[in-house]
Amino acid sequence: MNDGQTQPEKIIFVAHGSPKKINHDDFFSFFNKLKTHFPTSEFCFIEHGEPNFKDKFTEIEKNESLTKVIVQPLLLFRAGHLADIEKHIPSQKFEVKKAISEADDFPDFYAGCLLDWIRTKNIDSDNPLFIFVGRGSSNQTANSEFYKICRLVWEKIKKGYIMIAFAEVTRPSVQEVLTNTITDNFEKIFIVPVILFRGYVIEKITKDISDFIQKRKPRIYIAPPVARISEEKFSTWIANSIKQTPRHKSA
Repeated sequence: MNDGQTQPEKIIFVAHGSPKKINHDDFFSFFNKLKTHFPTSEFCFIEHGEPNFKDKFTEIEKNESLTKVIVQPLLLFRAGHLADIEKHIPSQKFEVKKAISEADDFPDFYAGCLLDWIRTKNIDSDNPLFIFVGRGSSNQTANSEFYKICRLVWEKIKKGYIMIAFAEVTRPSVQEVLTNTITDNFEKIFIVPVILFRGYVIEKITKDISDFIQKRKPRIYIAPPVARISEEKFSTWIANSIKQTPRHKSA
């Protein structure tokens, strides 16, 4: 990164939003970290929160003193929501970044965070099972992209075995993966929720594995969501990404 680069005049972080209070608590905690890098940045939500992204874009567009606005979606995957954001960009002065996992260095970064978490918790293992869990989508392309990113992250970890599960919509569920896997073959099982913040997916995972844990008592560890595994590192990584060459320009 070139230290001589100037920051854009305005940065808008667009989060998905959730009816779960804990999700919003996590978001605002993370946004406060982002504010240390971009003090004048603002936020909005796609749904389940205010201000709504459409209203925020309209407000910013009316500010004629702003000549450049960067929109950073706080979305791990493109799915359908990034297209919604792009569709409602009001003018050429808005520059939209890609989904977080689309950054070339995301697999390296996230794998490093997971390994740091494992070491910090003193739960390292030479033969672990990693179960990466996504929310799930009816969009086959979105599910395929999830498989691809998780595989890339696991290859950077360079140990153990990988399985994929989903919280809803599609299969397999975490419960199905655990039930149909010979878990005794693994020293430890790491369940990795590939989501940004706590909320529905974490609740679903906890519910799915509760009976399994009581009956089998395996050594299962649930990793924090991506933004909570290290708020400091993740906010810095996003800030550096924003300050680098733009990855996408809105039409």
